Amino acid sequence: SPRMTKELQTRGVDCSENWVAKVMKHAEIRAKSAKRWIRTTDSNHRWPVAENVLDRHVTATKPNAAWVTDITDIPTGTGWLDLALVADLFSRRIVGWSMDITMTSRLVVDALTLALGRRDVTPGLIVHSDRGSQYCSEHYTNANWPGMDWCRA
Repeated sequence: SPRMTKELQTRGVDCSENWVAKVMKHAEIRAKSAKRWIRTTDSNHRWPVAENVLDRHVTATKPNAAWVTDITDIPTGTGWLDLALVADLFSRRIVGWSMDITMTSRLVVDALTLALGRRDVTPGLIVHSDRGSQYCSEHYTNANWPGMDWCRA
């Protein structure tokens, strides 16, 4: 009711927080609270972590010189989806993506595979990711992607 009261008062409705609370209760209206942020990166794993080649220099002088990749959760009406994205640092465009209901190495492999298939990549491409288990897994690091240097923060 505090947010609703403030909104109504901003729109010129003279009301109190208690009155708004009573009306909301009668109409079965409840505030939607923000979801608590949950850390999903698992840096405590048995796989080796590559050197951080970018070292926070997040600019590129030409296309397909450096890409960054990460995973995010997206709430949907039927549950959560995991989205893996690959972005080109030069253009800031998304060049590859993949969605799934589970956060596995397949998710990130599919995103990078799509990106590599859509762009003209030359040797020396840097792919920067976090230290998450998906990006350090054997499935991801042993995939046959020629011309790429690995970089994890």
